Amino acid sequence: KLEDEQFKILVENNGGQHPIYLSYICENLRQFGDYSLITEKLRQYPDTLNDFIDCLLTEIYQNDETHLVEIFFKLLIVSYVGILESDICNLLQFYLNKKKSDVELATTDSKQDVNQITWSILRRTVKTLLDTSWCIGYQVMILRHASLEQKLQHSLLKNEDEVRSLHALMAEFYQTKHSVKHFASLRIPYHLQQAHRFEQLVQYLRSPMSRPVGKIDRQMYLKTLRCKTMIMGPDGPMNQCAYLCSSCAMQFSLSPYTMAKSSCLLCGSMIIGGGHMPHLKNVARFCHKHGFVGYPGTIRCVVCKLTHQGPKKQNNMPSFLDPVPVHICFECSIGIQTCCAFEFDQK
Repeated sequence: KLEDEQFKILVENNGGQHPIYLSYICENLRQFGDYSLITEKLRQYPDTLNDFIDCLLTEIYQNDETHLVEIFFKLLIVSYVGILESDICNLLQFYLNKKKSDVELATTDSKQDVNQITWSILRRTVKTLLDTSWCIGYQVMILRHASLEQKLQHSLLKNEDEVRSLHALMAEFYQTKHSVKHFASLRIPYHLQQAHRFEQLVQYLRSPMSRPVGKIDRQMYLKTLRCKTMIMGPDGPMNQCAYLCSSCAMQFSLSPYTMAKSSCLLCGSMIIGGGHMPHLKNVARFCHKHGFVGYPGTIRCVVCKLTHQGPKKQNNMPSFLDPVPVHICFECSIGIQTCCAFEFDQK
């Protein structure tokens, strides 16, 4: 409990008008060891939130016994929603193992082991700036306030290449070293997208591990990667139907549990009731950039990429060996009449 003089100093400080400023001070004083020096410490506090955060960060960096504070802040910012406490030790160790040859860690012991004792020391050092929150049913560690996150992001993550590298590291960690599979599965797409690993993102969203990712989220991730060319006019070189060869149509190529001919070309979801309710699916089409030069006499399978003769219907009935048109689901086609290829696809 503060004495009257100490309370007066705190109230007269202009920064005391901000609740977040007071919360930082209370947490900082709680960890301060010498009660006899609290009055002097209160007089030393800056009178603005921005300066006070700078003061706290300086104090934290000076007291960093683990040499991991800066790394921890970077990973926490890049995580966007926070980090599970059960993942922190493994994540920091994963980072050190990946970066031990970098120049930035030349002063850090490349053989440093991050264990629970290390994390306890680190947590005690940065506790003033941390808080907890809930994300998709899991308790995560986050930074206490947005102003703190903005300041750290501005000072620690100026290089866009480093940010992408950290996102790629987070995605790899969640694919291999996670402690909670469900949480990791939901975070991987975000980090792959931010790392600009677009091909890996599509591969992941079509893999069994991505099953926890909701259909709407899956489609939103994929929608941003689609070619922006508008599809108009009759079937022809500028508006090509996407086909599967007869062999690939029977494989589980686009979705882990559904034959390719029954799956949406984009999100991989099974198209249910498409035969009886044709409005639930639309034929997938390519622009001239992502189509095939020999179309329509020759087509290229979207899975095996081999060329085949175009479909030849006998008596208006398709042959067993004819290529099979590929479809996209209703959700992936709402309000969009663009090419169904991805921007990174090669012609």
